Amino acid sequence: MIKGKISSIITLILATLLLGIYIFQNAPSIKNSNNEIKPQWSNGGVNTENLQALGYANNRFALSLFNEIWGRENNTFFSPLSIWIALAMLYEGAEGESAAQLQKALYLPKNKTILRENIKYLLDKLNNGENYTLKIANALWPHANSSVKKEYVDILENYYHAYLHYLNYAKNPEKARETINSWVENQTNGKIKELLHKGDINPQTILVLTNAIYFYGLWSHPFNASKTTDDYFFTPHGKVKVKMMHDELKLKYTEDENVQIVELPYKGNNISMVVILPKTQNFEINLAKIQKWRENLRDAEVNISFPKFEMKERLNLKNSLEKLGIKDIFNPAKANLNGIAPSLSVSDVVHQSYVKVDEKGTEAAAATGVSVRATALPLLPHVVFKADHPFLFLIQDKITGSILFMGWLATPS
Repeated sequence: MIKGKISSIITLILATLLLGIYIFQNAPSIKNSNNEIKPQWSNGGVNTENLQALGYANNRFALSLFNEIWGRENNTFFSPLSIWIALAMLYEGAEGESAAQLQKALYLPKNKTILRENIKYLLDKLNNGENYTLKIANALWPHANSSVKKEYVDILENYYHAYLHYLNYAKNPEKARETINSWVENQTNGKIKELLHKGDINPQTILVLTNAIYFYGLWSHPFNASKTTDDYFFTPHGKVKVKMMHDELKLKYTEDENVQIVELPYKGNNISMVVILPKTQNFEINLAKIQKWRENLRDAEVNISFPKFEMKERLNLKNSLEKLGIKDIFNPAKANLNGIAPSLSVSDVVHQSYVKVDEKGTEAAAATGVSVRATALPLLPHVVFKADHPFLFLIQDKITGSILFMGWLATPS
């Protein structure tokens, strides 16, 4: 597997891929102290300002998460939009401090109606590409006998276009896992086969939320396959031989003292891959710089060499999300997901991704799963309790746990 510089180049593909030109065109000129454009959520429903804020939220979260999972010596690839949407679905049912932590880390509005209306609009738009294949699918998988609220289910169905399927986790967790994995595999054109591993689902599972994304786009300017040659790629561990594509193309390009940037458009020019190639080890990536680089892109005749590659990644995101401040949802004593059902917490958030780049274009897929469990102990199987011999008994205050009365019954009268 190719390592090294390609890790920093490719991690930003899907953020740009899925939201790039569509959301950031006509960006408002609100800037923070880092000279970063920071669109604000408004109360106007679906409008340009809120779509800009949605794009900013996803991309800001993307870079925050990237900083947590990235290692210079290892490949990194993920779909920030997939993770962001899956957690936004969870946010719809979060309350109190759990909701506040999700809102802050995901850069969401407090008004959930504004969020869901703009996500619905975005999903409708992104799922209707004419020159490329782009599918974004959501699903919720409640336990058949759980008390998941109808209002929560209705929100996900109506605004997130979520597929609803009830499963029996208590009776057959393995069959439930296979059903969810089959849906994910189908939605990602067979590229994500085992999102949930054995052990990710158990009899205590109450709900699983999933998001799946699949993209296939052809380059506006395909690479000439006859020019592809064997060449070396220099990794932190030494050079490796790769298939290197070569061509001379008219592309959007810019550079500064630390990086070179080229934009590779896909057919239709609504989606593109932005490639950021470091010149030094001292380069930094942040949203303000990405915005500046995009603004500075200009037409140029580019003699480009770009490796063919294929990459797969699986991430367990619990620790990374906790470092971003999303903590309470994983703590059974603190989680507040009462908008979904009482006494729930998140057991794990898993993410799997795939990307392949060749002379024709790019194929990419990703899926995210959020497993929600019962905070209380699971129901035991049928038991017999026959008090036919001496026993201890307590009369206890349920709120404080204080024992009001305590007795031992040896001989009933």
